[in-house]
Amino acid sequence: MRLCIVVLMILLCPVLNAACGFGDSSPFILDYAGAFFSWITPSGCEAWLYNQNVTLNWNTTESNPGNIDLLWSSNGGMSWSYIVQDIADTGTYQWTVPDVNAEEAVLCVEMTDSYGNTNLCYSPYFVILASHPFSDSPVFAIDLEPPVVEIIYPLGDEEVVYNTVMEIEWNASDNHFISEPISISWSDDNGDSWELIETGIANALLYSWLVPHQETEAAEIRIRAIDSFGNQSEDISGCFAIVGGSIACPQNVTCTAVNSDIVLSWDPVTQMESGDPVTVDGYFVMMSNEVTDEFVFLDFTTSTTYTHHNVAGNQDCKFYHIVAYIEDTPLIGGVHSWKDTDAKKNTIESFRKQVTRKKGQGAKE
Repeated sequence: MRLCIVVLMILLCPVLNAACGFGDSSPFILDYAGAFFSWITPSGCEAWLYNQNVTLNWNTTESNPGNIDLLWSSNGGMSWSYIVQDIADTGTYQWTVPDVNAEEAVLCVEMTDSYGNTNLCYSPYFVILASHPFSDSPVFAIDLEPPVVEIIYPLGDEEVVYNTVMEIEWNASDNHFISEPISISWSDDNGDSWELIETGIANALLYSWLVPHQETEAAEIRIRAIDSFGNQSEDISGCFAIVGGSIACPQNVTCTAVNSDIVLSWDPVTQMESGDPVTVDGYFVMMSNEVTDEFVFLDFTTSTTYTHHNVAGNQDCKFYHIVAYIEDTPLIGGVHSWKDTDAKKNTIESFRKQVTRKKGQGAKE
C-alpha cells in the first residue's frame, strides 16, 4: 500500500507544477541611494545685485536620475521659496536675482530619482543687494603723497642778533594744500625741544621773525607743511647762532625853544649797531642840567619828537639824552623792557641809576 502512494505522488508532481504557474523571473535592479550633488556656483561669499542674471551650476551623480526642484532662502534656510520645479537636471540654470537684501542667501537643489529616492544639497552662503537707494558718489581724489618742504634761509652757520628781524625763506609744494598749511617753530638746543613761532601760515615762502633775546650757538628753524588729506612733512635748518647786540643810537637829535617849551626831535632808529634791521618800541627821554651830571629820566615816547614843557629860560643850559628801546628785552646796550605799570616804575628807577651820558647822543639847549 505504501509503495502505491509514493508512485502516485511522483506521477502527480509535474502536473501540479504546471497547474500552479511557478518559474524563474527576469533579472532586475534594486536602488536605495539618492542622488549626490555638489555646487559650483555659487561657491560662497558672492555679492549679487537684484535683477542680476546669474548662472547657477552644480554637479550630479545619479544612475537613475529624475527631475529636480530649485529653491532659495534669504535667511540661511529658515524658510524656502521655489525658483523652479520638476525640470530636467542639466546641471545649470539661469536665475534672475530677486529684489531683497539678504546677508545669508542660500540655494537648494532637490531630486527624486526613478526609484523614489529623494536627496538634496545646499549651496554655500552668498549676499544679495536689493534696490535700496544706491548712487555714485562725486568724483574725489585720494592723496597719499606728503608735501615737499625745503628751507632756503637760514641754512646753518649764520650769526644773527637778537631783537632783529630774520627773514625765514622756504619752498613748499603740494597738489592739495589747505589755505594756511605752514607752521614754523624754533629750537635753542639743537632740536631737543621746540617752541612754536606761529601756525596756520599761508604758503607765502617768506616769514619775518623777530629773533628772541636768547643767546645760543644751537638755534634751528623747523617748517612743517600739511595738506588737506592730513599728509605732512617738515624740514629743519642747520644750526645757527643768536648773539647779543645793541640798538643804534638815535641820530640828528635837535632841540628848539618854542615859547616856554623845548621841543626835541630825532631820526627814527631802524637798525642795530651791527647794521641788522630792527623795529624799536619807543624812546627814553633823559635830561641833565650839567655836562658832568648823570641824566635824569623824563619820559618815554613812541614818537620821534618830545616836548619838555615850561623849562625854557629856567637855566642857561640843559642836556638831553635819547635812548631807543625794544619791549620785552633787558636793559643791555640801550635796549629796555617793561611789561606792566609796577614793573615800569621799577624799570624807570633802575634806568635812572644805570644810564649815563654818552658823547654824541645828547643835545644841548
